[in-house]
Amino acid sequence: MENLGFHFDEEGRKIATKGIESLQEKLKQVDSFPKEERGTKYEQILRGWYQYYETIPWETFENPEWLLFVTDFETDRDTIHQIYTKTIHSLSSEKLVAWHIHRLYRMASILEFPKDQLYWLAYLDMLGEPLSVEYQQQIYALFQITKQNWDELCEYLKNVSYHHRTRCTMNSFNGF
Repeated sequence: MENLGFHFDEEGRKIATKGIESLQEKLKQVDSFPKEERGTKYEQILRGWYQYYETIPWETFENPEWLLFVTDFETDRDTIHQIYTKTIHSLSSEKLVAWHIHRLYRMASILEFPKDQLYWLAYLDMLGEPLSVEYQQQIYALFQITKQNWDELCEYLKNVSYHHRTRCTMNSFNGF
């Protein structure tokens, strides 16, 4: 039996398939927006969904941009880690914009991946995004990094291909 977007059976209450399909359709409509504008709209849709259903069906999402909002709704580190890994690999061939990077940085922070945190902050710098005082303090606190090391890292990122930068996020920057 289905009622008000839920399916009820002997196992209890679940989100109806039609409800999940409706959510995905709303999110797909936003996919055609300019990349810089998508984040705000995705967030509005997901917040409305979460207020009603009290959960998000992450496992049904194929678009990695939709997954970037996991930290707004989930606290389970395993779920966040799985989504972080999937998202990095899925976005490896995409041109990222600031809202992507802020969200990836937030995931890396929750997962306590300091090298990834540093990478994402350097990426923001590379995009010409001014780093907040809070971000700057985190860089210096996490790594005791010098201004010269920071500038060298940012220069390095400007000179490597995006695909290589994505691999570096997971494996590099041991010298910093």
